[in-house]
Amino acid sequence: RKEHDKIIEYQKDAKKFGINILPVDLNKSDIKYRIIRKKDDGNGKTEILPSLMVKGIGPEPAKNLIAHRPYKDLREISQKTDTKLVDLDVIGCLCEAGVFNKAFNSFKRQNMKGKARLTRDQEDRLLEDFKAFWQKKFRSLRLDMKAAAKRGVESGDIFGD
Repeated sequence: RKEHDKIIEYQKDAKKFGINILPVDLNKSDIKYRIIRKKDDGNGKTEILPSLMVKGIGPEPAKNLIAHRPYKDLREISQKTDTKLVDLDVIGCLCEAGVFNKAFNSFKRQNMKGKARLTRDQEDRLLEDFKAFWQKKFRSLRLDMKAAAKRGVESGDIFGD
């Protein structure tokens, strides 16, 4: 916990020096932070892609997520990753780290109930609701896969994309 608090402070300091820390990206982030653009390349700010080892996710789950990418949705995460390493807690940590922000923003719009803005407490509560919803969905996908495997069929999306 203390290590992740230090990382947050380092990220704040980096911004002061014109270094842009990008959002965690499930399909691009690695175990270690990675410089993807240097200021001296004439591209403006230095950009760093953060580690997938966000608060609550250790090296083994992160390695498992990295080894099985790319992912286009939660179903693929549930199908491709090791059930012992990537569990509900990992999904919750990814939610809190903003990995699923596109889905969260959609969830937020659906749940704002006509409000133009949310207070910080309302936003935090909505994130907790989203996290619980996403974990429930992930659990359901994993249970469906397990039931399909018992029947000897492959689980999949019958509607496709």
